[in-house]
Amino acid sequence: MRTIGILGAGRMGRVHVRTYEGIPGVRVAAIYSRNLSNALSLAEGLRCKGTDNADDLLDDPDIQVLDICLPSPLHKEFAVRGALKGKHIILEKPIALEEADGREILAACRSAGVQLLVGHIVRFLPVYRRVKRVLEEGEFGKPAIVRTTRVGRIPDSQETWYSDPRQTGGLLVDLLIHDFDCLCWWFGPVRTVFAREFPHSAHATLRFRNKVIAHVQGNWTHAASWAKWEICGPGGLLQYDGRTSSVLTVYEEGKMVQESPVTLSPFERELAHFLDCVNGKASPLVTGEEALYALRVALACRESSASRKPVEL
Repeated sequence: MRTIGILGAGRMGRVHVRTYEGIPGVRVAAIYSRNLSNALSLAEGLRCKGTDNADDLLDDPDIQVLDICLPSPLHKEFAVRGALKGKHIILEKPIALEEADGREILAACRSAGVQLLVGHIVRFLPVYRRVKRVLEEGEFGKPAIVRTTRVGRIPDSQETWYSDPRQTGGLLVDLLIHDFDCLCWWFGPVRTVFAREFPHSAHATLRFRNKVIAHVQGNWTHAASWAKWEICGPGGLLQYDGRTSSVLTVYEEGKMVQESPVTLSPFERELAHFLDCVNGKASPLVTGEEALYALRVALACRESSASRKPVEL
């Protein structure tokens, strides 16, 4: 039995609490929030402790895993403090808002010998994992052009931290980092970026070292969240549109194939996977170094937007 302490009782904290209820061999022992009523309300359904004192979790020797669902500016403080207490860390993306802070998190986890998983959730969606396999198998050939679109929900003004780009890192760091991470997972390191960011929309062009070019766009102009993309290569076309389907469509040699979706929640896959890592049964699907690299790409895009010039990585 692994004992979990959850830091954060907002939207993602609630998602993680509900997810743990369906995973065997785990118990949520305590929930922290700066807003005590939120912590108590969420803890009541689990019959666990709710607190507005983070030290109650950090100093509890029975809590083995810290699940950090706090605002991004707080990631470094609590990830480092938790690691120094010998607790395994699962951390919502982005790993941090600054590269130096991300490096401190990695160093603290390495020094303490604890597991770290950064929650780049799309890696746990079956359609993204299938693309990874298709590309590795080689039959599709070398991709040439990739186009992605990601739409996020309009930041809620009542969630003051989430509606403040200084605390989220803006659209490039908070939303499009999903695509930066997956594209680097699929195609490797980036050579140059060129980007423009506006209050509710952004566009980035990534040129990879293997010469793949990706056009990435996103916006915060819809109440719903969805993503779509297509990958063009000599072996055909890989296409996905989350607005209408959860399956991958493969066009090749004059035929179209749609792959059946898997209904297991990506959050259940993610958290169960991390517990397997803690139990020595798996290695993190998203390494700390990969999460840090995705942040590097996002920050390079922000730099490019500010300078209106390409930026080399």
